[in-house]
Amino acid sequence: MKVFTPFVNQLAVVCLAFFMSLLQANSQSIVTSLGASGGWYSDDTRTSAGTDLVGVQRTLYGKPGQVPTTADDIAIDQQLQFVGGPAGSTGGGTVKIIAPTGNPGKSTLGAVNLAGFAPASDLTGGSFTAEYRWYMEPNPTSRTVAFRLGIQSAQWAASQTSFTAIRSGEQTWDLILVNVMAGAVPNAWNTVNVDKDNGLWYLYGQAGNGNWVGIAGSAPPGGSTQKTLADWASDPTWGTILFGAGAKITNVQFGLGSYQQQCNAYVDYLQTTLLNSGNAINFAAPVRVYSDMAETMLVGGYSTIQAAIDNATTLSGYFIRVDAGTYNENVLINKNDLTIRSTGGKGVTTIQGTYAGGNNGTVSKPTVPTG
Repeated sequence: MKVFTPFVNQLAVVCLAFFMSLLQANSQSIVTSLGASGGWYSDDTRTSAGTDLVGVQRTLYGKPGQVPTTADDIAIDQQLQFVGGPAGSTGGGTVKIIAPTGNPGKSTLGAVNLAGFAPASDLTGGSFTAEYRWYMEPNPTSRTVAFRLGIQSAQWAASQTSFTAIRSGEQTWDLILVNVMAGAVPNAWNTVNVDKDNGLWYLYGQAGNGNWVGIAGSAPPGGSTQKTLADWASDPTWGTILFGAGAKITNVQFGLGSYQQQCNAYVDYLQTTLLNSGNAINFAAPVRVYSDMAETMLVGGYSTIQAAIDNATTLSGYFIRVDAGTYNENVLINKNDLTIRSTGGKGVTTIQGTYAGGNNGTVSKPTVPTG
């Protein structure tokens, strides 16, 4: 514990108190960074020149044969950002998906389960639903975020014969269904609901995989054909391959890019029967302000601790929740009775900069400079 000398004539207490049950509940429903803590990773993410980005911490299934680097982690963080805006988000922020300038660029985040989130047949059996909310910010072009479901098909073994994936994440599926909302409104929140009968989906295969001609008589149709899930199930070529015995859903994604350049998409939440026991997953900023200790009354989300403190809506007696990470900033607490709580403790949460504020201000979590 570090005791600081007075800086302003106000009291600011930074403390470690938090409830483990509350943290467990929040860890299941709030994602504030890419990596193991939230279970969402960079998937097929590329620079504007088309160079694959494979990070040490941000990527789970990188391009086969490519060595992960911390430099790529940094680059991924430039294209997939957890931020406080736009106004109107439900969980204290969003994940900002930036479509790079240049058609080869791409930004994708996803959750992967090689054992399968569910049998692929669930998509057409009537139990599947998904709702997601997102905001389009043209920069300057208008593009629509893609919601994708990667499937290891009933022909998984045959489709992978003598084939090695050439894109990050594509070794986890052989067919992918892609939903792109029709009629998305720029500079506004858009809510999408899909199930077996509602929502249209494209069907793509892995880049460079020529095995489908021998298996199905043709390659997946890609961007030329859209169908509901029910209609794909009835497709004489692809229905049994997609949803037959052994087929499973292994990848859930959001993404922009690959000829969808110069636009930003902000994903607020995803609620689907495939993940989190059907409960909503909120994408949020790493620093959030609540007006109550139980953290049920959200005030706002921020990318830095100082921004949370400085905002006019952060009042005396409020609670600032800081997620795991290194915060490269100088922190000055200049309001009465703010409580700043680290969710992960000293080992994973650090203020890398100066700290000041409050008579007898004390710190034990997060880690702060010692002078």
